Amino acid sequence: MSILLFLKLSNLSAAQLTLTIQNSDKTAGILYVALFDFADLQNPQLSWDDMRDISKLQHVMSENDEALELSIGQLDSGLMCIRVFLDLNQNQQLDRSSLGFPLEPVGFANNPSLAFGEPSPAEVCFELGADDNQHNIRLRQKKQQRKRK
Repeated sequence: MSILLFLKLSNLSAAQLTLTIQNSDKTAGILYVALFDFADLQNPQLSWDDMRDISKLQHVMSENDEALELSIGQLDSGLMCIRVFLDLNQNQQLDRSSLGFPLEPVGFANNPSLAFGEPSPAEVCFELGADDNQHNIRLRQKKQQRKRK
C-alpha cells in the first residue's frame, strides 16, 4: 500500500515542459531539441559537451513550418538548459565556424543574443517548476558578414 502511494505521489510531482519553437525564416531541415540537467553542475565554465542530456527530440521541419509546439513530460523539477538547432545539411551536428560561431539556425532557453557566438549553458538555464513550464524559443542564425570590396 505504501509503495502505491509513493508511486502516485511521485507521478504528481513530475513536471511537464512545453516548448514553442519559432522558425520565422521558414528554413527546412531536421530540428534537434536537447534538454540538459544543470542541477549538479553549477560550474559557469561548463561547455555544452560537458552537459548530460535528459531528453532529445528530432522533428523534420519544412519551409511551411513557422512554429512547432512540443511537450516533454515526466521531468524532475530543477535547473535545466535547452539547446535547439536546425540541421541544414543533415550531418546530425551543429556546424560551427573556426571561431566557434553556429553556422546553422540555433535557439536556447531565454533567447540570448548570438552576437558573441553560442552562449554557455549557464547563460541559458531556467528553473523547471511543478507547473507553468512554457518556453518560447526563436531559431536564429548569426548574419554572415558581407565581404568588402
